[in-house]
Amino acid sequence: MSSALREPVTEPSLVRVLRERALEHPERPAYAFLADGEVEEARLTFGELDRRARALGARLQQMGLAGERALLLYPPGLELVSAFLGCLYGGVVAVPAYPPRSPRMLPRLRAIAGDARPAVVLTTADALGQVEALAGRLPEMAGSRWLASGATRRLTPALSPSSNTPRARPRHPRASWSATATCCTTRR
Repeated sequence: MSSALREPVTEPSLVRVLRERALEHPERPAYAFLADGEVEEARLTFGELDRRARALGARLQQMGLAGERALLLYPPGLELVSAFLGCLYGGVVAVPAYPPRSPRMLPRLRAIAGDARPAVVLTTADALGQVEALAGRLPEMAGSRWLASGATRRLTPALSPSSNTPRARPRHPRASWSATATCCTTRR
């Protein structure tokens, strides 16, 4: 066996890379949303993205959700990126799905929610009422808490002074702070 295979590999996590970029270059663009694939509609700097993601991560931890799953019901855009990274900061497994716009979309969402059994459902403040009215009646969502992620922007993250990361750690021993996403498909 090669000696290179015996050495531990320390790879940076997505959260650590974002945090480093936010500290080194807070005003540099991190993400741009191209509404039609060509024209920039919105942009987030590393500093803004880090603040939003840390606020949501801290809120998820305050809710005791580290190690749990969150169903992310967002239209394409920068709020989805912030929410996904907020889940990573909070030690929560992100399960992204399109928000239902009509009852016809509920069977697919029901299958995803049935597989994931989310402890929390995240969506935009604008969509919360409509999405909760459609999806909140699904038995697979019973017991899930609902949170509009835009509301966390006003929160100050509870951070450990020494590490600059959210205080709580994931409850599950195999949960990590690296990029974790769960993709679900419907079965017929």
